[in-house]
Amino acid sequence: MIVIYTLVGFIVVPPVIRIIAVKELSRQLGRQVSIKQVMFNPYAFSVMVRGFAIKDTDGGSQPFVSWGEVYVNFKFWSIFDKAWVVQDINVSQPHLQVARNKDGTFSFSDILDRFPTNAAPAKSHAKSKPLAILFEKIRITDADIDLINRQSYASVAPARPTKVSENIVAPSIAPNILILQAVTNVFARLIGSTNQIAATLKDLEWTNGAVHFQDFGSVHPAKLDLTGINFEAKNISNVPGTNMTAQLSLRWDTNGSIALSATAMLQPAAVDLQFNLNQLDLGTLTPYLESVLDLYILSSQVGINGGMRLRSPKNQLPQVEFQGDMLLNGFHTVDGMMAQDLVAWSSIWYHGIDVSLNPESVSLQKLTITSPYERVIIETNRSINVYNVLHMASPLLPATNAPEPVVAGQTTAGTNATHVAAGSQSLPPISIGEIVITNESGKFTDRSISPNVNLDIENVNGTISGISPLHPADINFRATIEGIGTAIITGTVYPFSSTATNRIKISLKDVDLTPTSPYAGKFAGYDIAEGKLDMDVYCQVVGRKLDCTNVIVLDQFTFGEAVNSPDATHLPVRLAIALLKDRDGRIVLNVPIQGSLDDPKFRISKVVQRAVVNILEKVATSPFSLLGAMFGGSGEELSYENFPAGSAQLTPAAVKKLDVMTNALYNRPGLQLEITGSIDPDGDLQGLQRAALDKQIRALVWKNLQKSAQATNSADQIVLSPGEREGWVDKLYRQAVADGKITPELITSDTNLAAYVATTWPQEPSKGATLLMASGKKNPATPYHTKLAPLPEPTEAVLLALIPVDEGKFENLAAYRARIVEQYLIKAGVQPSRLFLKTATGQGLRRDGSRVYLQFR
Repeated sequence: MIVIYTLVGFIVVPPVIRIIAVKELSRQLGRQVSIKQVMFNPYAFSVMVRGFAIKDTDGGSQPFVSWGEVYVNFKFWSIFDKAWVVQDINVSQPHLQVARNKDGTFSFSDILDRFPTNAAPAKSHAKSKPLAILFEKIRITDADIDLINRQSYASVAPARPTKVSENIVAPSIAPNILILQAVTNVFARLIGSTNQIAATLKDLEWTNGAVHFQDFGSVHPAKLDLTGINFEAKNISNVPGTNMTAQLSLRWDTNGSIALSATAMLQPAAVDLQFNLNQLDLGTLTPYLESVLDLYILSSQVGINGGMRLRSPKNQLPQVEFQGDMLLNGFHTVDGMMAQDLVAWSSIWYHGIDVSLNPESVSLQKLTITSPYERVIIETNRSINVYNVLHMASPLLPATNAPEPVVAGQTTAGTNATHVAAGSQSLPPISIGEIVITNESGKFTDRSISPNVNLDIENVNGTISGISPLHPADINFRATIEGIGTAIITGTVYPFSSTATNRIKISLKDVDLTPTSPYAGKFAGYDIAEGKLDMDVYCQVVGRKLDCTNVIVLDQFTFGEAVNSPDATHLPVRLAIALLKDRDGRIVLNVPIQGSLDDPKFRISKVVQRAVVNILEKVATSPFSLLGAMFGGSGEELSYENFPAGSAQLTPAAVKKLDVMTNALYNRPGLQLEITGSIDPDGDLQGLQRAALDKQIRALVWKNLQKSAQATNSADQIVLSPGEREGWVDKLYRQAVADGKITPELITSDTNLAAYVATTWPQEPSKGATLLMASGKKNPATPYHTKLAPLPEPTEAVLLALIPVDEGKFENLAAYRARIVEQYLIKAGVQPSRLFLKTATGQGLRRDGSRVYLQFR
């Protein structure tokens, strides 16, 4: 019997098992199954199966499941004990290849179809004692798992919405509740399983395993190798009160490593997990970002060192806590379109993380970000690299007419179907002790304009401290712009309050404006020769209401060469600069900004742009009004000086206005003034004739003086009393009548005289002229006026009509008036090089008043 038992066990049973197993498994699985060798020890009740393989459906060289050798040692006498005991299970070189096919099925889907799982379980009326199985030791060596995805998502990628409603706020606790419920269900099933089977695995070892993951479903296949997997677990059991322990270590690709250790218990449910993740490279996960972000992770080193604690009180959701630190070092990304740097940093360190679920709370002692770098590029087609990465349309590109996709929670009319107001969900306690940013830098490039614009921000250092729902956070940052300028940002903000007042102060000093010269050339028509910017902004945000004071100072701002740009404004920008620049070369603009952040039409850039355009428009339309408001003038009256008819003598009112202009020119050294004389054809004609008549009278009076008086006085120095002048006018009038110079025909031929005579003596003008000649009397009660100035008395009016005034005298009067104004300004201290006389003759002579007109150049 012993010999027969030995021969059958060692020689007959192994090939029978191999033949039956290959045949039945091939039939049941619908796959080709192969077994190289089966060895059975009837005395030790151990089985060894070598060279087991199940072919994959693709017929490739790699099988679906295979192993080099499996050894199982069953303790036969344990069938008479309380629990069946499997002493050893040793598996060497196991291999599993799981693939997702192009049609969406898995490489094992055909096997699952052969074993339907929806059949109703057989009912058992008798209570049976649960089967107890004890696995003393399982050892897995050189395991290999391949995960492959052959499905392409290019044609079925979901459309991404271009706009998301800001009014839809997902409750922060909802996903956490789902996670906790799932954990609770797992524990409940494990605890409930003791009613059917009580199993304990004393020792499980997996040595030098590997998992090779490949996913060909995206344009760039994903690949991840987990090697050197060593796993050891002890006392794995669903028996209440059993303390279970486990340890895991593996190598992540080339340089990364993961080490985990855990202790657990089912009843009461408890898990304590300690883990150490070091230098995990996230670049292998880049393909999974393609549907959301168009970027590549060139390098990254993730590290997490901490512990997690889980407790599950009876009939309650589990309590989960995590404490530890996290590092993300050497992070470097490029955009997927141009392969240019996008975001990078040397190190991010999360120190003192303390997260709790049920109840929810988040705290962080310190977040340190070292040497972060950001790059923003506007491409030649006006697309922005950041928007390209986010798969969003650039705001600089023309808007399309395509309808916006309907966002979840919105109706097609655009109203929110499920509106949850911000702040309606209570936030969990969140506190961050301090955020420290060290040596940050950024670069802005605009290639849509030629020459390109390049701006660098460097040495950004600062902190945000005291972040919590109850207290304001203090902000303090400092940066360098283009190596010279400085930027300082300070303030206090309430990040978790919608009603508190947030205060931010931004100060820019000595920012060089020449790097922005291409913008000035495009939009202003001139490049920037020199200039620096100082700006002080103080903003208060209460809820969604913004109120800012914005003082902009341009120091030594000077336009350079003209640029032929079709986008350049036609407003007088050079004049605006000269008008606004003070004697110290500074331009000070106060641009307040107010509005609601909820207003879709409110944009800070547009508010500032509108304010600047308003100033330019005012300079273009009423520069003297703007200048007068600065230096005490009265609006546009500064743009001209009035003169008496026929005179170039400055009046006191004109002198006062010129003094204001002198003060303005002193304080605005960039202004140049063009001076143009003008005449009044009627008023100045009369004035010149009267001046000639007065000169004639003074000459006659001088001739009648004694020789001694003539020697000490000139004709121009003689002053006539009104009575003397009237006598001489009457005398000259009578002499002219006697000499035949004054005739009725002369009077009627002069429009002004004829109108006067018709008014004074309402009869035929010729008869009135005759009477005037005969009597020489005047009628003061009926004055006569020309269009611009009153006529003298009748006799003087007739005499003035005898005095000829040619065009040359008008031109000389206009030119002399302009010279008088120029001389006054020069004597007042205005440099002659800033004053330009403009003279004209003939049709070019200005004839719109007895004035001198001033024009800025």
